[in-house]
Amino acid sequence: MVVVTDLPRCNPATRAWCLREWGAALRHGGADALHLMRVGPAQAQALATAVDVVSAKAAVGADAKAARDEAMKMCGTTGVFDSMVKLTLVLRPISYRVDLEHLNRRARSTKWRFEPLEVWGALGGGKGEKGRGTEIWRTSTGAVDQVQFEPLEV
Repeated sequence: MVVVTDLPRCNPATRAWCLREWGAALRHGGADALHLMRVGPAQAQALATAVDVVSAKAAVGADAKAARDEAMKMCGTTGVFDSMVKLTLVLRPISYRVDLEHLNRRARSTKWRFEPLEVWGALGGGKGEKGRGTEIWRTSTGAVDQVQFEPLEV
């Protein structure tokens, strides 16, 4: 969910329906699911300070009740719900899920060539001393060997 605010006119954190939607986004997608557009630290603080699902306003009373009921269902108490939303707004956790998914898609289409490493390993390459930059590597066939990385001279 992308949140675009016009704080001088209205703080969406004071609106029951907005809080209900933000809670649903967090419940279904975690911190990844709630994105604040063009909200700096001061605006995030203004949003977070206003979060109070119990006193949130609604055009229809049933909407305010639905938001409170949803908060209770999701978190057990409205206070826990408010804290979850406030922390998300202020801390704005960063997720790398989208980046990792993109890298994994690219990696699936990559044609890896392990033959040079397999030949090098079969010839006894990479027999290093423990604790001296020795790393474990695994080839596509599952063979394990140690590779010695020497520092580069610059």
